[in-house]
Amino acid sequence: MMLRLLRRTSSAAAVLLTAHEARKAFEAAIATSFTTTTIAWPNRPATPNNTAPWLRVESIRWRNASPMDMGAAASRAGLLTGEAVVNVQGPAGRGWGMLFALADAVRTRFTRAALTVPSGMTLQCKVASGPTLTTSERGIAQVSVRIPFEVTETVPN
Repeated sequence: MMLRLLRRTSSAAAVLLTAHEARKAFEAAIATSFTTTTIAWPNRPATPNNTAPWLRVESIRWRNASPMDMGAAASRAGLLTGEAVVNVQGPAGRGWGMLFALADAVRTRFTRAALTVPSGMTLQCKVASGPTLTTSERGIAQVSVRIPFEVTETVPN
């Protein structure tokens, strides 16, 4: 199933924004903010660092959508919410300090950040949670940062 967001246009035709484009906004922000950190992207081969932590970007998880019902313009608007998850991983047995420091940097980068997707819509990040210890593969230590976001979608006249 492909999820789509609508953005306001000047014409009567709706322009669709795919979930892929929303993911691209997060990927671009991570790639430009963490240039010296190894990043493992979904569905792409990656070689983790044996001595330093790295980021494993998980897919976006959609939560729900609700109509906005105040005012004439709001009658055509809806609020879509979701969550991006970024795992900070590193070799097990090397301590948690570097993992938590990188996770805090991820949390700081995305808390209340506005990310623009390629089609021009803005994903408004809320307060990121974490870091939280989570399970991972054998020999890998992991903490997670969850980044909630919302998008207002508007159906044109």
